[in-house]
Amino acid sequence: MKVAIFGSSYVKRASYFADFAMPFEVEWFGVGGMTASQPCPNLIFKMARYSPDIVVVCLGGNDISSGAKPSTVIDCLTSLFHRIRDFAPRQPDIFFTEIVSRGKFRSSLQREEFDGKRRTVNNKMKKILGRTFIRIDVRFPRHYLPDGIHFNDAGTVIFLLSISKTVKSRSFE
Repeated sequence: MKVAIFGSSYVKRASYFADFAMPFEVEWFGVGGMTASQPCPNLIFKMARYSPDIVVVCLGGNDISSGAKPSTVIDCLTSLFHRIRDFAPRQPDIFFTEIVSRGKFRSSLQREEFDGKRRTVNNKMKKILGRTFIRIDVRFPRHYLPDGIHFNDAGTVIFLLSISKTVKSRSFE
């Protein structure tokens, strides 16, 4: 089974732990700062050439700002879902990870507002995706680096195990 993991800096950083917890063939497609509203077209093309059976998308957190409505972020994520599905040579199963908390933001956004918006997006995406929505059981600040954005080693392991467990359980149904 070929799995593509597509997303922002979380994916880029997790790729350094690539041999850990992944019982299937994995290719990493991560670019720091990438958003669902402006995914890297070259990366989508490279991912399509890889021709995965499953795509795991880890995006959305960089789309949340003080001016962004949750409905706009949801629209960007669902649009990306269709773009990946339409672009791939064979239609892969597409999973999305939840948007996790963080402690620093690009705009004047505060953590409480960010968490409220991300919960709204996560709840709606879980309803849309059902069993292909991946819950990531990390806790802020315990599983984060001092930058307040990225996972520490323990958080990265939880991130990878969450993806691996969900993909394995859904792909053999």
